[in-house]
Amino acid sequence: YEALEGKQGSAVVLDVKTGEVLAMVSRPSYDPSAFSKRFTTKYWNSIINNDKKPMLNRVIQEHYAPASTFKPITALAALEEKIIDPAKKVYCEPTFQLGNRTFHDWRPGGHGETDMYKSLRESVDVYYYIIGMDLDIDRLSYYAREVGLGAKTGIRLSREIPGLTPTKEWKQKRYGQRWRKGDMLSCVIGQSYFLVTPLQLAVA
Repeated sequence: YEALEGKQGSAVVLDVKTGEVLAMVSRPSYDPSAFSKRFTTKYWNSIINNDKKPMLNRVIQEHYAPASTFKPITALAALEEKIIDPAKKVYCEPTFQLGNRTFHDWRPGGHGETDMYKSLRESVDVYYYIIGMDLDIDRLSYYAREVGLGAKTGIRLSREIPGLTPTKEWKQKRYGQRWRKGDMLSCVIGQSYFLVTPLQLAVA
């Protein structure tokens, strides 16, 4: 626990059978018992003016790119949309080229022949770039919402934020730009526009 001093982060533990929240922690934090008695202006200012935001509950009030934890959702979407057979192998090189952009896998040497099972076991970026070429962002976001992303969980915790599941219409409204394949290749591995709270991801 001492190793967490000065660190920022959060964690949540759920009962997988009931969804009950068993434990939740957000760091840095503050002593809530201080609010049951009088405290000094100096103490109050040390909390509200702290740039690490100790009053922010990062489990439900901060959102992050889900990164590779999103790959099972991309796999789910690809299966439901019948884009790929889970046993079909595709050759995954160290990089994937889209126009003049190069998308890299995390493993410098690539992964070689890969089916969906291996793609999840070894977190193969290039596998998802390949299937992302045939996947529509609106459909991907649909499946993300089906597992609870992009909306409040409904667990009775105040000030929960919904996160973000992007669509073509959202990008056009937000940035005045059309959706591009390069956007998709970042999204299928949980980067770019997808944003989730730790609680949402745990529920998913």
